Amino acid sequence: MKLTLHRHESTDQGTFGSLYIGDEKKFATVEKPWLRNMPFKSCVPDGHYKLVPFSSPKYGNVLCMVDMDGEVTKYKEVKSKRYACLIHVANYAKEVQGCIGLGKDHVGQMVTSSRASIKEFYDLVSPHEKHHLHIRWLE
Repeated sequence: MKLTLHRHESTDQGTFGSLYIGDEKKFATVEKPWLRNMPFKSCVPDGHYKLVPFSSPKYGNVLCMVDMDGEVTKYKEVKSKRYACLIHVANYAKEVQGCIGLGKDHVGQMVTSSRASIKEFYDLVSPHEKHHLHIRWLE
C-alpha cells in the first residue's frame, strides 16, 4: 500500500504534516524539527521508505521506516545514520525521537487523538503487509 507524508510546517517545537493512505484517509503528523538528520533529535530525511514490522517494547507491534540506501535501518548497523524510526502514538514532538506521531488534527503545536488515530491507522495498514512511505515537503 502507498502512503505519503506531506510536511507543511517546521518550528522549534516540531515538524507537522499530513499522512495519506492512498487518496482515502488522512492523519495529522508530528515529528521532531529538522536538525540535520541528528539521530533521536531530528525528523527523518525526505525520501522513499519501505515500512517493515517492528516489535517495540514501548509501543508494541508497529511499522519501522527503512530506506533503500541502508542509512535508515530497522536496527543499528555499521552503515546506519538512523535506526528504529517508527510510526507510533505521540501528541507532541517531545514524545518522539526521530519517529512519526499520528493524530486526528493539528491544534497548535500538537496532534489530537493519537491513541485512536494509531489504532485506526494499524487497522487500515497491517504491519504484516508490504507498504511504502514517501516523505516530502509541500511546495
